[in-house]
Amino acid sequence: MTQEDEDRNADRFYNVDRVKETFRSQSSMPPPHGLHRRFARLVGRVVDSMSGFLSALVGIPILFGGIIAVIVGVLYGPLVFLLAVGTTFGFLSFYLNKKVGKSLRFGNFSLPLLIVAQVAALALAIAFFLALLVLPKLL
Repeated sequence: MTQEDEDRNADRFYNVDRVKETFRSQSSMPPPHGLHRRFARLVGRVVDSMSGFLSALVGIPILFGGIIAVIVGVLYGPLVFLLAVGTTFGFLSFYLNKKVGKSLRFGNFSLPLLIVAQVAALALAIAFFLALLVLPKLL
């Protein structure tokens, strides 16, 4: 490579307009054909502009899920509550591991090790609550 080629190659990383053009060309979608694609693009634009609002609405199912977990705990006892919460956390960790992949948090350990650690922590929590339930009867 000549010096001019090396300068041009290095310049492509520092030229903001060229980087924007590269990103724009990679993310551009083909023009929509047909009514269903135009509708999908319209819905995509609406959802994209409301993404902050929609992410704030995610808290509502979490709130109702917590209330349902408490009701299940009251009706069926603390062991079923801990089992339901542990299962929920297990499925969430499995989903996040599949979705996020090798991010900073999930890339450090293997999935089986994370699940075993979670089961051990849940067993300790169950043992603690059982001790709290049995201890007054023993004393």
